[in-house]
Amino acid sequence: MALRSLNPVELATMTRFLRAYAKAQLRNADQVDDVVQEALAAALAARAPYDGRSTLRTWLVSILRHKIADHIRSAARARR
Repeated sequence: MALRSLNPVELATMTRFLRAYAKAQLRNADQVDDVVQEALAAALAARAPYDGRSTLRTWLVSILRHKIADHIRSAARARR
């Protein structure tokens, strides 16, 4: 199942899960929304789209983890 093939209910469920995951990492609602949107946009624009070797949820969480790390690094650079 690809991200584009999710119906609105499935997409909302996936987005809620991704937001909860990001919130546990960042603890800031504005940042959470930003990184989740970045992760979903990156998933839609991915050069190597979801290929089914893992679950869609696992693939999206992996992308989200990278976006969270990017965000934390960027915030650390901005503080210097």
